[in-house]
Amino acid sequence: MLNLTRSELTKLRTTAAPWWTSGLIIAAGALVGFAFGGGQGFWMPASTIILSVGLAISPLVIVQSAMAVATEYRYGIPSVTYRITPARWKVALVKLVASAVLSAGCAFLAEALAFSLADAPRADLGRLPLVAAAVTLLTQGVAWLLRNTAGAVTTVLALQFVLEAVVRMTPGEGIDRYTPFFNVSTFLFNGSWSSLGIVTAWAAVAWVAGVVLLELRDA
Repeated sequence: MLNLTRSELTKLRTTAAPWWTSGLIIAAGALVGFAFGGGQGFWMPASTIILSVGLAISPLVIVQSAMAVATEYRYGIPSVTYRITPARWKVALVKLVASAVLSAGCAFLAEALAFSLADAPRADLGRLPLVAAAVTLLTQGVAWLLRNTAGAVTTVLALQFVLEAVVRMTPGEGIDRYTPFFNVSTFLFNGSWSSLGIVTAWAAVAWVAGVVLLELRDA
């Protein structure tokens, strides 16, 4: 497990994609802060800033998380990794932890920067890192299922921006309250822990399904 962790950290440190996506996540937070801009004679509510940063960085977190899993299949790396580590779930777990820590850290920096540039009192800086980790869990589950970066990113973004919009328009009151990204927004806005629980449940189901399939099929 220690060697796997070192290997994953080396990949994150020495490849360009994690650096680019991390930089873009932090830059997105800066843009939100600049847009809300202090010096306008009023403070934007903290919940509005948190939600806005979350919406701005979520596609970038999705891309970053999917690439950590699926890009390796493009180069045939997993077949070598799985010969060295037959327990594939360990590979998936290490990738998850490393990616979740990275995305949560970037989300925290983006959020803090947004508050600073908006000249607003900082509050509830823990919400967005938790959401970033949950979105990483969900995305990597989809990535293990599809083994394709573009497919995983498209699927999760379609869930966020298309499928949930369709659900909101379907008959039946309150159905959308159980969808993952609706609850992402709810948690970011008002800190509802039950909403975070729903998001995490969706993400955990996707990740477990992906890891089960990872163990069952060929490398």
